[in-house]
Amino acid sequence: MERGEKNKKNKSKSEPKWNSGGFLRVDKRMIKVFGGEVALVLSNYIDKYKYFKRKFPSHNGSFFLTHEDQSEQTGLSEYKIINIKRDLRKVGIIKTEIIKKGIPPKEWYTIDFNVLAFFLIPPKNGGYQYDMAYPLNLGGI
Repeated sequence: MERGEKNKKNKSKSEPKWNSGGFLRVDKRMIKVFGGEVALVLSNYIDKYKYFKRKFPSHNGSFFLTHEDQSEQTGLSEYKIINIKRDLRKVGIIKTEIIKKGIPPKEWYTIDFNVLAFFLIPPKNGGYQYDMAYPLNLGGI
């Protein structure tokens, strides 16, 4: 029996449909740059991006996720998630759009990985702390 076949047989039907695994992978650089809570939310968004990209390639990397689901998955309050989402939109890391197809309407997210990379990859001039063009204050994030 192949390894992949064994994993398919052992999958539980009660496994959450939005979760691509039992763990979220949080990059240490994101924690350093954005703080723990923002890094957790961003990691959850990246996890959902990967899931939707794999399962629904026609969505072009966009995904939807309710505040309630985000709260359950991260342990943060919906109020905190709304504030983090607002700040991430403000700096251009994510874009959101409400699409009123279906009931209830869904909020679709798109991650701008170029903007995210700008924050996470230090410039070559000795690191972001020495480069005035690099954002030191992320506007409340």
